[in-house]
Amino acid sequence: MDETGDLKKGRHTVGVQRQYTGTAGRIENAQVGVYLGYASRSGHAMIDRELYLPRSWTDDPDRCAAAGVPAGWITADEVYGADPRLARCLEERGIGSVLATAGHRRLPVDAASARTAAQITADLPRSAWQVRSAGTGAHGPRRYAWAWVELDPRTAAPARRPQPGEQQEQLPPGVWSLLVRRNLTTGELAFYRCYTPTPTTLAQLIRVAGQRPPHSLLEDSDLQGDPLADIAAGYVGRADAVPVAVPRSVLP
Repeated sequence: MDETGDLKKGRHTVGVQRQYTGTAGRIENAQVGVYLGYASRSGHAMIDRELYLPRSWTDDPDRCAAAGVPAGWITADEVYGADPRLARCLEERGIGSVLATAGHRRLPVDAASARTAAQITADLPRSAWQVRSAGTGAHGPRRYAWAWVELDPRTAAPARRPQPGEQQEQLPPGVWSLLVRRNLTTGELAFYRCYTPTPTTLAQLIRVAGQRPPHSLLEDSDLQGDPLADIAAGYVGRADAVPVAVPRSVLP
């Protein structure tokens, strides 16, 4: 286990403060990340990392809120979207999520019935679709057709089983929905299971779904020489920051 620092200017990057960093060999304005590695005779690998959040941040809730800490939204691909532990963890914390899901996943559309995401989409009228941009790409706006369907609260991730003597946990407050993206050229569909602790808008969900994947952020960080960009991906000095990388430490 070891830490490394990244020199910064200003005070808005998450975790930044004047602190000692071995990168400079002295006290500087910097972020510090802690890394965990594994080594054996067969080889070695990096297995986890966390951004150090100093007391100057944790004792200042307004500063944290302005930088998007804690996370306001999480988006992830189907690997994470299929994990009920992650969904339950986010819902218990009241963190909005837009998680990719498979078309064959069954979702409750009302109190009595459930259908697959693909079946729900197939029955949507033409008027349910809106063409909007998911953000700017290398060749301009990334335009898709989008549909948005409200789901029954039974969509909530299953609660953990109560221990002896404990009461069954109640469903967290919030709104669950299915967001569908259609490629305007190929017709290919992508499905997202969405959760928000309070009502939101289609534009907000599209903005979150349209965030670039972590690997593209890492490629950019390598070019910019910022070794902590992957840890703080999305945690920039804006109130509307959208984290796109899900640390394993989120899971119980």
